[in-house]
Amino acid sequence: GAEWDFLDDGYFSSDERAALTPLVHEEQAAMERREEQVEEPKEWHKGRRVLGHGSCGVLSLAIDNASGQLMAVREVEVSAAPAALIRRVTQELKTLRRLQHAHVVEYRGSSI
Repeated sequence: GAEWDFLDDGYFSSDERAALTPLVHEEQAAMERREEQVEEPKEWHKGRRVLGHGSCGVLSLAIDNASGQLMAVREVEVSAAPAALIRRVTQELKTLRRLQHAHVVEYRGSSI
């Protein structure tokens, strides 16, 4: 289906929408460029330390074999997952790939 257009949901005035639209499009393009530049770890191994449990997976400590950098790995069992969960996780991955903020850890990739 079509993506939700948050600029056209009735919250912003027409003047605000006109001012925000080019800024939003510029940021979306920048996010897509960042997404294309994500360098995923090629080989890593999961440690024994579990950082947390969530509604759709387990978060564990891991190490990037090439750099030695610590990272968090979330494992989601998708073989028996309902379609709605798979869609939600897929949307989350798209969001994480594009997210860049000083107070949020860097997204490093995904694998199946």
